[in-house]
Amino acid sequence: MRWIRSAWVAILLVPTSVLLAVVIIRLPPADMEFFDPIYQDCLLAGGQCDIDFTRYADFAWERMAFVRMWADPTATAAALGIPSFYMEEFNNGIFFMQGDRIVHQVLIPYEVERPSNHAVFMDFGDSPVKFFVCSRAQAVFHGVIEDFEGYRNVWLTAR
Repeated sequence: MRWIRSAWVAILLVPTSVLLAVVIIRLPPADMEFFDPIYQDCLLAGGQCDIDFTRYADFAWERMAFVRMWADPTATAAALGIPSFYMEEFNNGIFFMQGDRIVHQVLIPYEVERPSNHAVFMDFGDSPVKFFVCSRAQAVFHGVIEDFEGYRNVWLTAR
């Protein structure tokens, strides 16, 4: 009878641990839901739209920056006007600054096997530049939804 109780405990524990692992793996990285209204607005506009980040970033900020993966931390910090900068490898990011600090960030992971979907990227073209900084007044971009192997994202260019 004791082994039956142990088996039930094991059966109850295994599905719970598997469920927890699935939930932990599937959590969106660093506020990806920030992009949902931007994507939806661009989709409703027929796939091309003008995106004013002041409509979507409902917190105090003075400047924003798009930073590509492998951007030099020292040069990026200087361009952002902050004391130091760190971003995990294999991420692109959008950062909002107030004074000399980052007040909000959205990291966009680069994953070949599971690309981001409904994210927003800055189109740098062939430029070697790894970041783009603008003021709140300049934070309006032209967006185009692009489909890549079933993943749909908004690509921005400066207006």
